[in-house]
Amino acid sequence: MSYPAPFGPLTEHERDIVKRASSAASIAAEYASGHDRDRTFPVEGLAELARNGYLGLAAPEKLGGGHAQVSDMVLGNAVLARGDASLALVVAMHAAMDLLLFQARGLLVSTARAWDAMPSASMEAALAAAKVVATNNAVAVAEEAMRLVGGSSLDRASPLERHFRDVRGGLHHPPQDDAALALFARQALD
Repeated sequence: MSYPAPFGPLTEHERDIVKRASSAASIAAEYASGHDRDRTFPVEGLAELARNGYLGLAAPEKLGGGHAQVSDMVLGNAVLARGDASLALVVAMHAAMDLLLFQARGLLVSTARAWDAMPSASMEAALAAAKVVATNNAVAVAEEAMRLVGGSSLDRASPLERHFRDVRGGLHHPPQDDAALALFARQALD
């Protein structure tokens, strides 16, 4: 692989990422045209990414991951895209969904811990903000997952369709977004 300037030679860690991505890219390349033609999911390449540990590379080492940085994953996704651009897109969309869930989880946990430590009415805005962020991030993840899967995600028998309906239900539970934002703004301005 020729690594474009201005970057230097690959580190051992980067070579490992490229090796894992290359393995999946070569498998995915065999099936890419068929998946494009039939509008199907690149399961073979994704299975190889799961088998060789690529999908866990960005997780912290203490959780069994490879502690890869964003730049490492961009390098790997560039290799994946050479085999099957759809596979690289799936991985990138998955990462974006994980980030939204990570943000929501972090805010919910920190707000819950603050409440457990000292419950008070002054936390009302923080609780409302945590609900709004968690609900909207969950809706965004469900919508992105449905785009990724395609029209079959609308089938009533699909677990994804049920998840989509469930998370959208959170939009209608109090406090709704406008009330939560008004509360948050009032507290910020006081």
